[in-house]
Amino acid sequence: MRLLIVDDEQFAVEGILYCCDWKEFGVEEVLTANRADRARDIVNDKKIDLLICDIEMPDEDGLSLVGWVREHSPWTESIFLTCHSEFSYAKKAVNLGSFDYLLKPVDSAELLSAVSGMIAAIREKEEYESYNKMYHKYLNLWQQEKPKRVERFWQDLLSRSILSFGDFFERELAGAGVGLTTGDLVLPILISIEEWNKPLNPRDQEIMEYAVKKAAEEFFTEEQQGEAVTDKSGVLFILLYAKGKEEGGRAAETLKIQKLTAMGKRFIKACLGVVL
Repeated sequence: MRLLIVDDEQFAVEGILYCCDWKEFGVEEVLTANRADRARDIVNDKKIDLLICDIEMPDEDGLSLVGWVREHSPWTESIFLTCHSEFSYAKKAVNLGSFDYLLKPVDSAELLSAVSGMIAAIREKEEYESYNKMYHKYLNLWQQEKPKRVERFWQDLLSRSILSFGDFFERELAGAGVGLTTGDLVLPILISIEEWNKPLNPRDQEIMEYAVKKAAEEFFTEEQQGEAVTDKSGVLFILLYAKGKEEGGRAAETLKIQKLTAMGKRFIKACLGVVL
């Protein structure tokens, strides 16, 4: 953790610098600046976690400096020091998100108490960010695994591995992330590969089976939500979803046999056009 002390009065800087053993507070490096422009250079050059800043300085007031720091180093926690207990200063300090506002001459115990609070806030923020990062990491992995979970659910259902009594089925359905409820309708379409145009080695056959599966999914789920699923015995199905009884009725009406037949013919034609 790194601390920056900004004050145009050198004795004030040294008073803060030597008021304690900063390493006992987890502060590994303490930097100082007597001017706002020098403070900017330090912030641009190094990650500053803690900032103790005087408000009244000849070249630029500390309020303006901390406003700049907020924009360029939003993770930095700040404490203002001032000789004047003016409400306008305190109000601006609050608006800038300053952790505290202390009057000079600052009592060491009061300053260290405020710094301890800043450090605790920083560590809490770091813990939250670490948790948030971990959460999003596993969320992304969960989302990437969703297609596998959905297919595994249908494989288990088709092989009757999912218990149908109690709430077992509802919990499995919700856990898979299929996006259906027990009242929704599903129309299964069997995709059967009878033979290949020419003999294929195992690797090429696996590639072609994958290509057929993806092509079937594109053809049949272009206008209707659904999944391409290969069951545990290797049989390929397209499962078309219709949510709710009323919606399911309208969807069933829309997906007439003629339309499904036309899609099937287009799919077969496309498959016949692929030659290895």
